[in-house]
Amino acid sequence: MRNNKIVSAAATALLSLLALASASSAKAQQPMYHTALADLRTARYFLQNDHRPEYAHAESKAIEEMSKAIDDISKAVINDGGKPWQQPAPQAGANPNTPIHSAFKLLNEAHGDVGRGADIPPKQGWQMKALKHIDEAINHLRPLQ
Repeated sequence: MRNNKIVSAAATALLSLLALASASSAKAQQPMYHTALADLRTARYFLQNDHRPEYAHAESKAIEEMSKAIDDISKAVINDGGKPWQQPAPQAGANPNTPIHSAFKLLNEAHGDVGRGADIPPKQGWQMKALKHIDEAINHLRPLQ
């Protein structure tokens, strides 16, 4: 009788541990949308405040693509029941004194954060749309590097 209780308790603990581990690993494989939003918004801010006329056209196109990516990611976050306006600080290493370089770096980090994990059907392809817009923004800034 005592052995049955010990085996039962051990089995319950093991099942609880397995359930917790599987939930954690599934969460770890999801895109990091909130971090990407912070990076995209910071990159957009840097470009919006860079008033050098020789870069205005490329920056404008990049800003337009970043805004589209932010919209797509925000929709995915809302679909998850999250709040897209609550996000962590952007990744370290951004420098407002080098806006194009910093925006380029932040865009690459956002691309990695969004690209992480699978684009699941309930997201309606928002992950892939956001990646496309981030790639376009990077392409607009690449010649300015």
